[in-house]
Amino acid sequence: MAATAESHKIQLDHPIYEMTRPADVRGLIRSGQWDSYTKALTMGYTQANLVVLPRLDAYDFLLFCQRNPKPCPVIEVTEVGSPEPVH
Repeated sequence: MAATAESHKIQLDHPIYEMTRPADVRGLIRSGQWDSYTKALTMGYTQANLVVLPRLDAYDFLLFCQRNPKPCPVIEVTEVGSPEPVH
């Protein structure tokens, strides 16, 4: 679906807004049943992006995020090679 002003209107009557489990919301997104904004979904949970970097770049990126906390908040830093966050 091409992105247009009409396709990105918030659909407050959509059942996705009644879901509380992130896994349910991810399922709708993966199946193509939801292709709009996700900001207000699953209240009480934190929405985040994952950044994976080579070890040599990680410290510089962390420093950048610490200096720019609003657009780049750091939620967690894992150990080298760790596929799972602690929190």
